[in-house]
Amino acid sequence: MIEVRNLVKEYRGAEGSVVRAVDDVSFAVSAGEMVGLLGGNGAGKTTTMRVVATLLAPTSGTAVVAGRDVRLDPIGVRQRLAYVSATTGVPDRLTPREKIARSLAMFDWTRGLVARQIVAERGAMGPEQLRWEVALRLYGADPGARRIIERQLAKVRGDVSG
Repeated sequence: MIEVRNLVKEYRGAEGSVVRAVDDVSFAVSAGEMVGLLGGNGAGKTTTMRVVATLLAPTSGTAVVAGRDVRLDPIGVRQRLAYVSATTGVPDRLTPREKIARSLAMFDWTRGLVARQIVAERGAMGPEQLRWEVALRLYGADPGARRIIERQLAKVRGDVSG
């Protein structure tokens, strides 16, 4: 789903010197996989993610998200990637109720994106089946939840009688 190869990002420093923030970074992340970038301050973690999210252009190397190249199709990348950095989190000034409302709104948005992706991949289906298909995509990593969802999907699809 995400493939970064030989990524380099350089900036112009003081007096025209070149500062290399990201130095030949390569990694791949498969669909459904969770990954963390570890490193000290100034190691290039945030810069790498900003390149992947198309917020910065790479100096060299490639980054591809869901088959879309960050240089050639930045809009396609943005349509397939949600990026929230440590500095774009929920503001402290929100009340607990407002924070919950914002989280629920983001979940509804994510659920809608997943539903559209499923319909695009598989075609039209009934609303109940679509709800369970979305649940499988969102919660399928948990083995207990996956079994329950797969049983419900089998019923809705007509694979198993009542």
